[in-house]
Amino acid sequence: MREYDDISLEELERIASDESVEVPESLDTEIRTSIALLELQEESKEEARSATRKLFLYGLSAAASIALVLGVGLGMMNLNSTPQDTFADPALAYAELERAFSLMSDKIETGASMVHNANSSIIEQTKQIMTKIQK
Repeated sequence: MREYDDISLEELERIASDESVEVPESLDTEIRTSIALLELQEESKEEARSATRKLFLYGLSAAASIALVLGVGLGMMNLNSTPQDTFADPALAYAELERAFSLMSDKIETGASMVHNANSSIIEQTKQIMTKIQK
């Protein structure tokens, strides 16, 4: 292909219109046969892909079914068990509960403060933009 890169368009047209070059009579048949073979190969590849997809979907369906059965089975096993008390001393349990609620409260307060600061910043920026637009 490189040998044709340096040839001018006029030269290429002259070569193409040269009728002294003989074209074999079977060329048309050979081209059509090659095209048909390529189409058959593409169809067989598509059929193979389709079969692979179906096999994958069947496997995925089976795995989902197994996961569902295991999940339901484990859930049923846990329904029969009674919860156990983790604290022997009620005062200790209450103190641990208060500590957990206090930690949650601190985290929520920090998040709320961050949201308030962000809203204040956005409101201030919006006011500055509006002031610039009105000038």
